[in-house]
Amino acid sequence: MPNTLARLRRGVRFKSKPSKQRSWLSIFALIVVSVAIFYGLPVGVNDFPFSVFTTATQGGAAAQSSTIAGPASITDGDTIKIRGQRIRFFGIDAPESSQTCRDGDDREYRCGQRATDALSDKIGSGTVTCEQRDIDRYGRIVAVCRLGGEDLNAWLVRQGWAIAYRHYSWAYVSAEAEAKTARRGIWAGDFMSPYEYRRSH
Repeated sequence: MPNTLARLRRGVRFKSKPSKQRSWLSIFALIVVSVAIFYGLPVGVNDFPFSVFTTATQGGAAAQSSTIAGPASITDGDTIKIRGQRIRFFGIDAPESSQTCRDGDDREYRCGQRATDALSDKIGSGTVTCEQRDIDRYGRIVAVCRLGGEDLNAWLVRQGWAIAYRHYSWAYVSAEAEAKTARRGIWAGDFMSPYEYRRSH
C-alpha cells in the first residue's frame, strides 16, 4: 500500500495543470459573455482580442495574424482582392451589389453599386495594407484595411456607404453615428440593412 500511494503521489506531481493565465482568461471571457447576454447585447468572436478568445476556448493555441499588402481590385463595397486573395472588411457591412435604396427624394438608386464605386475611387491605384483578424466561412480573410495609414473600414462607414456590423464588432459604431447625423450616403434616405437584404434574397 505505501508503494502504491507513493506512485499515485508521483503521478499527481507530474500531471500537467492549466496555467493561471489561461484560467483567468477563461474566467474573463465567461464574465464578458454572461454580462452581454444579460443585457441583450450581440457578442461575436471578434469582440474579444483574438489571443484572449482563443486562449480561453482552445487551450491557449492562439491563431497567427498576418498582413497582406498591394494594389487592390474591388469586388463590392466591403470586399477586395489583393494578389488573388479575397478580403472582407472587418466590423462593417456595405449594401450588396444588387441592392437598391431610396435617396432623400424617395428615388430608387443602386446603393450597392454606389458603395463599390466610392471604395474604388478612394483606393484608385494605391497600395492597400490589410491586417487579418479572422477567416470567414467562405474562406475570405477578414481584415482591417488601410490606405496610406487611413482605416478604409472606418472611412466607408463615415461616408455612409457601410454600417457598423455590430454582430462582430462595435468598433465602427461612432463612425456610423457621424454618417447618420450628417445624412451621408445611404443615411440620406431609406435602406434595408445589408444583413436583412441577404436574408430576404
